[in-house]
Amino acid sequence: MYCDEYEVEIDNETNLVKIFKILGLEEIAVVDKTRNTYLYLDKYEVALDHVQKLGYFIEIEVKKYDEEATLEYYKLLKLAQELHLNLDAIDKKGYPYHFIFS
Repeated sequence: MYCDEYEVEIDNETNLVKIFKILGLEEIAVVDKTRNTYLYLDKYEVALDHVQKLGYFIEIEVKKYDEEATLEYYKLLKLAQELHLNLDAIDKKGYPYHFIFS
């Protein structure tokens, strides 16, 4: 699975809230988490999260593509298996879903 991401620096929370209102976005959940991020093999970003009321999570993201996205995805799954991660427990819903529907 591949998803384009766009990151911008936001240095003013008030302006961010105004932008959200203009776009018609509304707050549905507040995620209180602590994240530690690491770079593995100069290619993978590994984020270890502790989310209040949900527990611990790991996110692995390809940061350097040497091949097409689909092949990189399969390499990432292989890495997860080598790290003995439970691939049956992959969560594609995101943290807010769990706060709303749990």
